[in-house]
Amino acid sequence: NKIPVVKFLAYLTGHIYFMLFLCLVAVLPPHSTNRDSLFPHWYEMVAAAWYCGNGLAHFTNPGAKGGLAWVKPLIVFLGVIAFAIHFAAIFIHSDYWSIMMYIRNQFVGITLLFCWIQILDFLAFHPLFGPWAIIIGECLLDVGKFVVVLSLFVFGYAMLGSTMNQPFGLPSDYINDPKLNPKNLTQRELFEDVAISEQLHPFYMFEVHFFALFGVTGYSDLNASKYIQPWTFYAFKAVHASYLTLSIIVLINLLIAMMSDTYCRIQEQSDIEWKFGLAKLIRNMQRTNVAPSPLNLLTTWMVLIRKKYLEIKAERFRAKMKFRRAMKSEIMQKAPGM
Repeated sequence: NKIPVVKFLAYLTGHIYFMLFLCLVAVLPPHSTNRDSLFPHWYEMVAAAWYCGNGLAHFTNPGAKGGLAWVKPLIVFLGVIAFAIHFAAIFIHSDYWSIMMYIRNQFVGITLLFCWIQILDFLAFHPLFGPWAIIIGECLLDVGKFVVVLSLFVFGYAMLGSTMNQPFGLPSDYINDPKLNPKNLTQRELFEDVAISEQLHPFYMFEVHFFALFGVTGYSDLNASKYIQPWTFYAFKAVHASYLTLSIIVLINLLIAMMSDTYCRIQEQSDIEWKFGLAKLIRNMQRTNVAPSPLNLLTTWMVLIRKKYLEIKAERFRAKMKFRRAMKSEIMQKAPGM
């Protein structure tokens, strides 16, 4: 049971069973979110025990560095939030329990997503899939750098789109118009009223420009106000064309080039990266406890108690030997004068 391969298989098996119980909690639950009692079902109690085991393993086992090591503490954190929501439902009316259970299940679903991602960490021993985890981590860093640059353009064009949707025109365009001016207000009163109702235009423009990257929205979605003149439609087309040129043709291709460079750089050293990842996995398995979650809830305490007992015993032994050396030194000092 101290062989790294045996530990690895035990942790992999425990991880797969953990995912199955998360599916019972959130994906294919035997019971609906409408419940008469907040007392957890048996599969929810097993999932909670598994979360506790993962948290205990995170604090007792030596932490791994690099790659996908950040997934494990994130899974524990999401589990804490999920079951904190379940516990918080005790203090609210039963009519809202279904909503709280739905929100809890969303966090469990996000946990399940990262559990699938963590399987890449278990594939580090494989010569093909091992470097892929490193490649994905490096590509995510490239995506983070790209998002910073892209957000500057998205926010800038969103502010420009909000500016172009400000109401304007001649007084004759809106007077006695039952559709645009049903209250028959003056132009100033009408524009002030419209400005209050269209305060969320910057957020809407950000949403439009973001989804334009995937082809979901177009230049017609930029024209969000009814109180502008028809000729501005051509201005929206020109602005949207410049945005797509910069974001898709320039920035997206820049991201592809960055990720291609990262892939080629790591693929050239794939053998070294695989051996390094395999060595880290074996070293990490040697330093971890044998029992995976949730069995570590039963075994870890015995290991910690035994470790504490040995530390106390060693401390007492060192104190005893120190006392003997002090007594021997004192006797040797007094011996010549006796």
